[in-house]
Amino acid sequence: MDNLTRRALLKTTAGLAAGLTAASIFPSSLSAAVHTLRRGRVAPRIKFGVVGLVLGALLDGRDVGLVAFLVEHFDFAAGDGDVDHADLDVGGGVGDEGAAEVIDGAEAGALAAQRRDGVVPVFGLAVHVVEIDGGEITVYSGNYDYYDRERAIRETNQQAAFARQQAMLAKEQRFIDRFRTHAAKAAQVQSRIKALDKIEKLELPKKRSVVKFEFRMPPRSGDQVAVMEGLGKRYGSRAIYDDFSMIIRRGERWAVMGRNGTGKTTLLRMVAGALKPDAGEVRLGASLKMGYFAQQSLDVLNPDLTVAEQLQQDFPHDSIGSIRSLAGAFQFSGDDVDKKIRSLSGGEKSRLAMARMLYDPPNFLVLDEPTNHLDMATKEMLVEALKNFEGTMLFVSHDRTFLRGLASRVLELGGDSGGSAPLLYPGPYEEYVASLGHEAPGIHT
Repeated sequence: MDNLTRRALLKTTAGLAAGLTAASIFPSSLSAAVHTLRRGRVAPRIKFGVVGLVLGALLDGRDVGLVAFLVEHFDFAAGDGDVDHADLDVGGGVGDEGAAEVIDGAEAGALAAQRRDGVVPVFGLAVHVVEIDGGEITVYSGNYDYYDRERAIRETNQQAAFARQQAMLAKEQRFIDRFRTHAAKAAQVQSRIKALDKIEKLELPKKRSVVKFEFRMPPRSGDQVAVMEGLGKRYGSRAIYDDFSMIIRRGERWAVMGRNGTGKTTLLRMVAGALKPDAGEVRLGASLKMGYFAQQSLDVLNPDLTVAEQLQQDFPHDSIGSIRSLAGAFQFSGDDVDKKIRSLSGGEKSRLAMARMLYDPPNFLVLDEPTNHLDMATKEMLVEALKNFEGTMLFVSHDRTFLRGLASRVLELGGDSGGSAPLLYPGPYEEYVASLGHEAPGIHT
């Protein structure tokens, strides 16, 4: 890590430390520990470590050495989507599983982590799961699998209790309505009214409504969607691509896999026209309408508009009802559509950018880590929607649900060593795994 990045990280951590200390959440030794780090020395007793948002913003989740350092020297580590930005393989086998090994081997007294992937090795380390939903906090004493089971049981029990109470309340109300004017029953009626007023009313468990998103029919493209011929790309003395050729045909869904630094994003940017190759060419086919999604896509959103205003500006000829249905499919419901874009989280901005791109669908989707920042419900909705997409896809993802659900072809860059020739596998991701006898580079099951 260079000195500039290190100073930025420590400055951000120091600010978090000061805020937590001022709020009396953690002792003042936290700030002293951070200052010790800033002077280049390791404090003998560091009480708190912050991982995740800081790493995601500054390091794109790739400096696993820093993660190991933080976990090793801190008694408490907090992570927010710690490996959401990390490739399946980061730094020689340290990715989802590697991060779990680093944390599991440390002597941290406590670990708080959040992860949006459906396959979450880090959650195997959890002894408690805290769910925050609709402003309510529920603690489950067990690992993530236990949480998943118990949450379903808890919801079933809550629904049954709610139904029983509603039946009882309806019965009592019928008695009150029937005998309200009967003098002989007046005492009983008043007694039951008072009893009903004292009963704590149960509520149905809050369920996040997931609206199904259905694609409009995209225009038909030519048979050859993209032709890469003799591509060459270097960064300094390092050759990322050397005489690389590939053809993408209509209806294919190519997953681009490989270790960090093998050129996955570089390839997508060259195909999308955002980066010129040093040699060779990319030719796009006839009648092509491309949709390119990358994290930079969030920059085109107008921060001064609300969610509804942005969508209305993008699709001025569509009805308010259609706009709200689109927003609802991407988890913007109720007052959410009136939020200013500047106040949205990273996940909310990603959902809005994806909604804008998919509503008037292109016939060629180029997606760079489309599930980063998405929660599980939205990601599952997106995968189900894309299964019905009748166009062509080229995407980079480290999300197994996305890979297994959508990839019909696999481009492996670099192999296990990171230096092998590109491999074009003409079948779905699961067949690729079965054929080669291993997961994509860097995944260990």
